[in-house]
Amino acid sequence: MKIFSIQEKALFLIVVSILLVAGCSAVYFGGIIKSLQDEQCEMRAEELGHAIAANIDKKLVRKLKEDVQAEFDWSKVHIDNTQEGAKSYEQYLKQFEKIERSPAYDTLYHSLRDLLYATEADSIYVGYLDKRMEAMVYMVDAGFEDLRRPGSFDYLHGEDLFAINDDYLAVGRSVASPEVYGDIIGIAVPIHNDSGEAIAYVGVDIRMEEFTAIRNRILWNSVLTVIVVTLLLCAFYLYFSGRVLTDPEDTQGLNNGQEEAEKGNVHLNAQRVREEKKISELTESLSELLLNIPALTFSKDVINGKSLACNQMFAEFANKSSPSQVVGLTDEELFDEKTAANSRENDKIVLSMNRPYIYNEEKADAHGNVRFLQTTKLQFMAASGRFCLLSMSVDVTEMTMAKRESAKTMEAYKKVQDAVLNYSRIARALASDYNFVYYVDLRDDTYKTYNSTNEKVGLEIAEEGEDFFNLSLTNANVLIYKEDQEYFRRAFSKENIIKSIRDHGQFVVAYRLLIEGVPTHVGMRAVYLEDDINHIIIGVHSIEAQMRESEGHKQQA
Repeated sequence: MKIFSIQEKALFLIVVSILLVAGCSAVYFGGIIKSLQDEQCEMRAEELGHAIAANIDKKLVRKLKEDVQAEFDWSKVHIDNTQEGAKSYEQYLKQFEKIERSPAYDTLYHSLRDLLYATEADSIYVGYLDKRMEAMVYMVDAGFEDLRRPGSFDYLHGEDLFAINDDYLAVGRSVASPEVYGDIIGIAVPIHNDSGEAIAYVGVDIRMEEFTAIRNRILWNSVLTVIVVTLLLCAFYLYFSGRVLTDPEDTQGLNNGQEEAEKGNVHLNAQRVREEKKISELTESLSELLLNIPALTFSKDVINGKSLACNQMFAEFANKSSPSQVVGLTDEELFDEKTAANSRENDKIVLSMNRPYIYNEEKADAHGNVRFLQTTKLQFMAASGRFCLLSMSVDVTEMTMAKRESAKTMEAYKKVQDAVLNYSRIARALASDYNFVYYVDLRDDTYKTYNSTNEKVGLEIAEEGEDFFNLSLTNANVLIYKEDQEYFRRAFSKENIIKSIRDHGQFVVAYRLLIEGVPTHVGMRAVYLEDDINHIIIGVHSIEAQMRESEGHKQQA
């Protein structure tokens, strides 16, 4: 059996120790970052959900819920989303297809889609809780993929079941199945009516790729740092071992008889003592070298508040070139008065606890840049009997700034929601006097047609399409009275309309439209949508009565 030398054993000990510390560090920091990641995404999703719930058209939500709920309750078979792709699942959803063609569904879908474009969400949807099935039943989903169709549902699990009897509880991530929807964070918040009853829920899903990339980058930096430290230690140890083994003094006298052999043994024993001492010193310094991981790490004496040790990252943060310049200094000597006072307060808290204390703080680095840190402090007793504090801080500036950006994003999509509501109000106001209202995007000539022929429903989107101006000229050959077609084609062009609105504030043209085969006088008026030069509103209304009255006056004259 091979007997390993002291050098080989020491080298093996170093490598194993480093690998153990590397693994523990990866697990520790990975857990912290994953926790921060989940918390950040949940907060962002909940903020978006509450903002949408406060501004959504509750009448539309109630109307759509009545339609979906009636069909859902009537159905004799219910198949949840885990069976997606099965023939029976598709057959089950067919009974809800007519709902997707309803005005309430279409209007709510486009409203949510506009909000989706203004946010970083992956999906925004609306559903309701079915108490009998203990499930979230989906009504409309404005996402880009894996859409939840009307009537589809997910069973509730865990704490989400409490929301069935509490109208103020949100429904969390347990609704979303990772194997179905991917790596997402989702939350659905209640939409309340005036009496505080939850009539439905608006859900927001956010994908985790961005945060996962940040976490992986930090963990990879940790692993690379430990690998570099391992290589440096091994190289140093191999160099040290070579110098000791080739020292001429350690081999002299081995061939000069018994007396010289005894002297040689003395020298060999002395060599072993020196070697073991060096290994001991190396092992003691190992703990300090392994602290060179991507976190601000330091320890200090509880009694006098002086620093005992730190890593290079902390030294640079404190504007020192090396850890040796930090040792022996207090918080007051390292940082400004406010930062030192905050540190003392946190020390008092951790000393009153029998577990680690985790908190968030802001600190300015050596260059004056404010960094956001998540700090873990704990108390321990050193081998020498000294009462100490250990602190490790992870830089979470990127995640904190992302959270603040989400507030700006929320303001942006609120503006979009207000704009959507304004467009709807303007179109309704015009529709009260006009037979048809066209909402046209001048940037790509896409359009929406509104009419108010159905008094029960009110304003409806009758049609959506592209190439509005060319399509209108093509339809003129069929819909406009023959004698007025040429006149209409000369007047109705995109260039003429824009020029007239810019010069006179509006574009107006009168012609005869064939309504049920009868030439009827109509007037068309086009204006910009408030201060938006990218969109125009075009209204068409009958002026037959005015024309007849005018003709009557002419005949009397």
